[in-house]
Amino acid sequence: CESLMNCQEVTEQLGRNLLLPLASEGISKSMNKSIHILVTKSESPQKNVKTKIVSLSLPERASPRFLENGYKFHPENLKLEILQSKKETEGWYFTTLEENFSVRHFCLQLKLLCLPTCKLKSFEKYFVAIG
Repeated sequence: CESLMNCQEVTEQLGRNLLLPLASEGISKSMNKSIHILVTKSESPQKNVKTKIVSLSLPERASPRFLENGYKFHPENLKLEILQSKKETEGWYFTTLEENFSVRHFCLQLKLLCLPTCKLKSFEKYFVAIG
């Protein structure tokens, strides 16, 4: 079960562009054997229904078959770029690499923090809106 996997935990700052490693080191080198890559996201590892983020069939790796808005996928190093991270982008990311006769699963938990500068920007937006 995917939820029982050891998931790498990544903590980043809210509102920034982020680059997430979707698989362990060394896997991206053997990725040439992969024929399909699927990245999904969930609010918790126990959820059965996940949101599809990227679906890419190789060797046509130039452009994914599916790419959710707000994301960029870098197939050359198996990284997912999140553009202007929001609270909704926080969660569990699951990557499935399908090869000819095997399937590999990886997961990553993304936590987003709002540092004092982030809170200050929100506060400024509030005053501009009511001002």
